[in-house]
Amino acid sequence: MTFFDITKSITLVVVVAFLWFHGNAIISGFNKPSIPAAIIKTIDDNALKLSSLTASNKKVKDLREEFESKNSKILSEYEKQKKEVLEELGEIKAKQKQTRDLINRQSDKVTTPKNEKLAYEFKKVYAKDIDGKSFPVAWVMYFPNQSDDKRWKTGTYPLEYYTKVIETENRDGTFNRYAEMHLENNQMDETEGKQYPIKLENIEWAKVEKKEKSWMWNPRLGFGLIASPDYVAPTLDISIASYGRTSRDFDWRFVSLGLGANKTSDDDIVFIGSFEPCSWNIGNVLPLVENMFVGPVWAIDSNSETKLGVKTVIPF
Repeated sequence: MTFFDITKSITLVVVVAFLWFHGNAIISGFNKPSIPAAIIKTIDDNALKLSSLTASNKKVKDLREEFESKNSKILSEYEKQKKEVLEELGEIKAKQKQTRDLINRQSDKVTTPKNEKLAYEFKKVYAKDIDGKSFPVAWVMYFPNQSDDKRWKTGTYPLEYYTKVIETENRDGTFNRYAEMHLENNQMDETEGKQYPIKLENIEWAKVEKKEKSWMWNPRLGFGLIASPDYVAPTLDISIASYGRTSRDFDWRFVSLGLGANKTSDDDIVFIGSFEPCSWNIGNVLPLVENMFVGPVWAIDSNSETKLGVKTVIPF
């Protein structure tokens, strides 16, 4: 068995094995939505995961309209800038649990000064985090001997809110967002440095689709197969231009010159030169396949025989 027989046998085995194990996935992949729905997973009451996030201009449009309806200052500032490009935007919704607690009705502090008008009672107002821990959020002072317009004083503590966001990328090009939230009251000795988790209810996030494509000088090597009515031969080629988003993410290759080899029926080895005017990335529509290009090819071998066929190439 010669080198070419081994090459063709291995190629055939790989193709058959690929179709055997992934054929159903490829067929079902044609019916997949281009933008899978994002799934929210509750990690904890104060931590959520937004998964399978893909670029979607429709989602970006919906979120921008929501920001505008809420008079978003950051969106207004962005729109003033002429050199900034919107990449993504998002909103994280949290909700503090409503509490009603009248068990402890005693004042935290009562004063009885000589000047009775200065006497007051002081009371802290508490809220609870998702674990049921209480923390002070406000205070009330009551002056029983003052006039009605001076009898009450209220205030809030300078609570500090912290939201952590982590982005990860999956192998299929989708993204995940992880978010968690807590608050702190670092003004009080009793709560300084303590974290109180706040319940997260939802994450809304959108990435802008990158649709800007252009022509570019982009020499790239590729390895593939030439299929003609008389033979299938391996080939190495170089393309000189492409069309797409970047030099690595492109849809078309142009002007490819290649060199391959094949074995004749007389066991003679002939070299094959090929010219491919253009080829298209079939990975754009096939799941599980990326950067596999297919296009028409004109080939001539060392015996001066010419053939028209199809060439598949994977660029380096």
